[in-house]
Amino acid sequence: KRQGLSGRVWQSGEPLVIDDYSRWPGRSTDTRFDDVVTAVGVPLKVESRVVGVIGLNYFGRSKRFGNEEMTALTRFAELASIALNNAQLYFKIQQELVERKSAEKALRDSERKLKAIFEATPNPVVVYDKKGHPQYLNPAFSQTFGWTLGDLQARHIPFVPADQEEITVRKIRQLYDTQKPQGMETKRLTKSGRTLDILISAACISGPGEEPAGMVVTLTDITERKGLEAQLRHAQKMEAVGTLAGGIAHDFNNLLMGVQGQASLMLMDIDDADPHFENLKSIEGYVKSASELTRQLLGFARGGKYAIEPTDMNQLVKEQSRLFGRTRKEIVIHQNYEQDLWAVQVDQGQMEQVVLNVFINAWQAMPGGGDLTI
Repeated sequence: KRQGLSGRVWQSGEPLVIDDYSRWPGRSTDTRFDDVVTAVGVPLKVESRVVGVIGLNYFGRSKRFGNEEMTALTRFAELASIALNNAQLYFKIQQELVERKSAEKALRDSERKLKAIFEATPNPVVVYDKKGHPQYLNPAFSQTFGWTLGDLQARHIPFVPADQEEITVRKIRQLYDTQKPQGMETKRLTKSGRTLDILISAACISGPGEEPAGMVVTLTDITERKGLEAQLRHAQKMEAVGTLAGGIAHDFNNLLMGVQGQASLMLMDIDDADPHFENLKSIEGYVKSASELTRQLLGFARGGKYAIEPTDMNQLVKEQSRLFGRTRKEIVIHQNYEQDLWAVQVDQGQMEQVVLNVFINAWQAMPGGGDLTI
């Protein structure tokens, strides 16, 4: 507060001797100094800056300070100043060491936490330096892509397809220019040569002066998800086709009912001996087959829900061969069936279509006619 002897010495930076302290106008108001007779103060300096004051007080009797005493006292003050400065430096160094050790410990703790996070994440993670060389690969990266950090010392990771190089370079440049996170969907190669669909998210690592020092990149394998999306799109497309097929089947079935009605009316007006009788019966048979075909279309429209029921395969094949024989007179059909066959659980319409397709294939293989043995 610049009061008393010490305050004056601190302010002036020079030694001060008071022979009669009781009469000195600058004396301290502190009552503890009422019995002081003679006082002397010498400044403690460090690099010309006052850092303290050595004060001597004589109580009860007067004391004269000669030149030799003042020189000795000044020298002592200089030595004390050096010791005080050294103590301050030592304290400062010790404090800096403690702070440095604390910072180093905090850094090691942070590195351990980050490493634990990177190694626990299921997505591949790469830390690059500014040259694009990997400095860290987490286990998920090695598991997904096949490379370890030892395989890639001072090398770029050779997993960018040729058609992805340009956009990859552009994104890296944009990341370093803006220092803002970047992301994109791309493709990457594994060590074995397999191509993966990858979703990339990258962030810049800042160095001294906030300059970019590298980047950390997370790569999410979305190959399976893309496959599921493609399957979903296909399923939606097939659902639309099924809906369309169902509508067509209903309209076609209505037309068949008209043909069936007309053929039935004509059969009512003729007898079995009429030359058109068999042709009309064949029309009825074809209408039945066509209606089975529409039932199959409806089954497809319902997502494959067909009418499964016990069926006598002998009877089914006989009926289809009879209908086929009426229209292909140039084919001679020979039939020999195993007796007492067990019924099978099938969709009758589907099986009739299969058998009819076999007959048609046989007929197409014998354009000049021939024998078909069942």
